[in-house]
Amino acid sequence: MRSKILLFLFSAMLAVGAVFGVANFASAAVTQSGPPIYDMFKDTVIGPGAFVKLARFMVQGDGTTALTKVGFTIRASSTMDTLTQLAGAALYKESGTNPGFSPTEDYYVAGSYLANPATSTMAIMQTLPGSHSVPTTGQSTEYYIVASTSAVANIINGNAFDIVIAADYASTTPASVGVFTAAMENPKKFTLQKTIPLKISEIKAGSTGNGKDEFVELYNPNEYHINIAGSGLALHGFSSGGGATNFALTAAPGKTYIAPFSYFLLTSATNYSGSVPADATFNSQQRRAVSGYLHRVCQRHQHQSGYALLRRPADG
Repeated sequence: MRSKILLFLFSAMLAVGAVFGVANFASAAVTQSGPPIYDMFKDTVIGPGAFVKLARFMVQGDGTTALTKVGFTIRASSTMDTLTQLAGAALYKESGTNPGFSPTEDYYVAGSYLANPATSTMAIMQTLPGSHSVPTTGQSTEYYIVASTSAVANIINGNAFDIVIAADYASTTPASVGVFTAAMENPKKFTLQKTIPLKISEIKAGSTGNGKDEFVELYNPNEYHINIAGSGLALHGFSSGGGATNFALTAAPGKTYIAPFSYFLLTSATNYSGSVPADATFNSQQRRAVSGYLHRVCQRHQHQSGYALLRRPADG
């Protein structure tokens, strides 16, 4: 009889709590779906303008509770002596448009950006309330911790870093850092270099009657995005007569990055005749009119400035 009375009282308390909102025995508003993952499959070399996934994690939510803090540590090599080599770090939410991270498709979580994050000390992203900081109701939502490297002038060859997720890496309350326990196993190393590791896959050196009908197709063989503006990528043109010109690149709308394992087409802004839309253009009219053809394009994979080089014969 005593156990029946206690059971009755417990049931009554649950009923009162459900009516008045005093007690809630449901699971936490945001819960971990699986341990964090360090995203690179191997140690990686990155150059200026790189946009790199450092780690990702998956959580479930109630549709209303937002993540307010995400904590991690960037561990620098002993020679990484300047914070400006990392331009910043940010948090992105998977959009579901395509599998994997894309800075042009996935959602930036407002307020999460950290400029020049410190190394070997805890970095905490403060996210702002908003739809992108709220995990989706009843299903796993994936988030990416992403870092970007700075311009070539700030990069020091051979400096390196990796990332360690905080033991309690995510929080839904402003007063604390973390409600989940992270697995911290085998993070991959990122080594910095001044060069941009891109390849030239195809070129066109003009056509009959249209000597500036030019294009250069690039290929990104890396696991990360490359920011066109941040990388300092440009075309550098020479003529056998001794002239030389740098051609700034103008990216098409939505074509700020060269995606991993993807092609990127650079064309003349005015004389290109191909059917494939340009991802970025250069202005051939910066030079005086020429009747010769583009004679040679070569990639300087180890060239510090990251230029692709164009060589054109003298006029006439």
